[in-house]
Amino acid sequence: MLPILLKEENTRVLVFGYGKSAKLKIKGLQRAGMNITVIAPNAALSDISCIKDIYHPSYLKLADIIIAATDDEIVNKKIVCDCKSKGKLVLNLMDSTNSNFEMMSFRQKGSITLALSTGKKLPTESKRLIEKLSSAIEESDIEIVNVLSSIRMKLKDMGKAEKISSISSYSIEELKRLDTLSLEDLKREVYEENNRWNKRK
Repeated sequence: MLPILLKEENTRVLVFGYGKSAKLKIKGLQRAGMNITVIAPNAALSDISCIKDIYHPSYLKLADIIIAATDDEIVNKKIVCDCKSKGKLVLNLMDSTNSNFEMMSFRQKGSITLALSTGKKLPTESKRLIEKLSSAIEESDIEIVNVLSSIRMKLKDMGKAEKISSISSYSIEELKRLDTLSLEDLKREVYEENNRWNKRK
């Protein structure tokens, strides 16, 4: 298994079926900014593209990611088989073991994204654990990540590959001070701290 974070918004996602499980997945996909099309005889959404039809392989060309969520296990398995033969990412909501990817529970807190999978079909437990982890992240943690990101981007824009691991334990006040320095002073301080940090290792 290789956990990844799909950063490309507007990725085309096709959902076959419009039952309870499909609706829950659609909400998550909407939050992620995906371009969703729902295909089902009972599909009825005002803000999402819908096609009132049953599954047909010709629809697979409409998307990069496929969700098989019909109430017919045989149809879902057919969708998975067709997708795999075409090199498509496909998730079978009735049988995740018959899929080539899974959607993890996730929460966004500022610039921090948390994702979690129980490795089995335990959505309630995944939700409980992700909420527990999310509640442990404080506003100060988000602020530290934002300032460190700012410092890293400034160094990167200068063409300097200085690592920022040595300053990651700095207080937020000290990080903010670094972030206000001129580019040359910032480069010098981070370089000197890296040398000290390497000697202590």
